[in-house]
Amino acid sequence: MLRILSLLALALAAHANTIFQLNRDGCTGGCGAGPFPWVALMQVSPTTVSVTEQLLSADVFAGTGAGRALEFQVDGPVTISGLAVGFAAGGEATASAFGEFSYSIACKACRGGQSTNPPGPLTFLVSSTNGLSVGDFVANDRGYYFASDIVGANGNTGNVAAMLADRTVTPDGPSNAGTGIPEPVPAGLIAVGLAGIVVGRLRRPRAVRE
Repeated sequence: MLRILSLLALALAAHANTIFQLNRDGCTGGCGAGPFPWVALMQVSPTTVSVTEQLLSADVFAGTGAGRALEFQVDGPVTISGLAVGFAAGGEATASAFGEFSYSIACKACRGGQSTNPPGPLTFLVSSTNGLSVGDFVANDRGYYFASDIVGANGNTGNVAAMLADRTVTPDGPSNAGTGIPEPVPAGLIAVGLAGIVVGRLRRPRAVRE
């Protein structure tokens, strides 16, 4: 069963991906030369999109209160599931320097700007019973699609973000050479994260019928 699920996840990962490079630096004093995180979106069903955020270099998530592990804007009500221990779904949040977003993921395991904070990757599912597509992830009123509060490789903290110009769409996974997006790691990470979510659900204890 696990092998079947893994193969299914890898097949899904071959579908079209939308990758946002979070290269807008809003860190106090700057978070260094980068590269900064990327966020990959993958359509896994007519109602569900898989989201993966990968930090690069020596970056880790921050817990300073300036923002959250990930903030994003979606049209319509959605549910968030499949988060790893140490992360929690939330509603509206503000990323200093980049404005407000309708949804967020908080890093509960993060403590200030410590280098021992979780480095990711952060993977989860966003779903809507009314249907959800990658195109439903939109910009906030300041033009930003995603923001993330990180500790940069230089030790500075703050938010980095992505705009429409920072987006790449490819049918077979990332091929954005020279921008810090590893190839073909994003598709693989999405597949592994999705398989883990599915396996975790299958392992939940079933209700005992009397």
